[in-house]
Amino acid sequence: KFDLNRYFDRIDLPSITGNLELSKFAENLIIDSHVRIYDKSFGKLDGIIATAAKINLKTKDIDFNFITNKTNFNYEPFSIEINAIGKLDSLRTSKFIVNDEIFLDAWFNTNDRLNYGIKVSANDLKLNNYTRYFMNSYSANQLKGFVDFSLEYNTEATNLIKGGISIDDFIFGESSPINTKLEIIGDLKI
Repeated sequence: KFDLNRYFDRIDLPSITGNLELSKFAENLIIDSHVRIYDKSFGKLDGIIATAAKINLKTKDIDFNFITNKTNFNYEPFSIEINAIGKLDSLRTSKFIVNDEIFLDAWFNTNDRLNYGIKVSANDLKLNNYTRYFMNSYSANQLKGFVDFSLEYNTEATNLIKGGISIDDFIFGESSPINTKLEIIGDLKI
């Protein structure tokens, strides 16, 4: 059992149990883990995460896999599956799926400087399927509607941020349905 709270003050982090195995075969470094992560507050976070990575130390090729199993947050099931391939200095997801409905494509490279990008999209996503992660079940069930979105952030593009969000038949409680569409394009200045 690995308790993250021993290393961080004033933060309530989940506990971790499981195995982490590192091995080397010829030119390959193999990393396998199978861990259970759980929050001490019942129902907050609980699940199994399996990871596997193969790194060729000679060619610097990497193949990384991450998958959740029987994972819940706020009593609601969720799943994440990631596969990323590339080199140690440039990696791209070939699969990044949340709950079989939200799709992500992420990448990074370090040619002359660190460049990265992420694109996230979904179609006909039921809003209350996701608000249940952050709201009590009564309030989440009062919220209805569907969302489509495609958002992209790319450090190599002229317009760093672009995308759109459309919400259809949004209802909270007894309200009338609302439809809205938002287009986003521009730079992010922090």
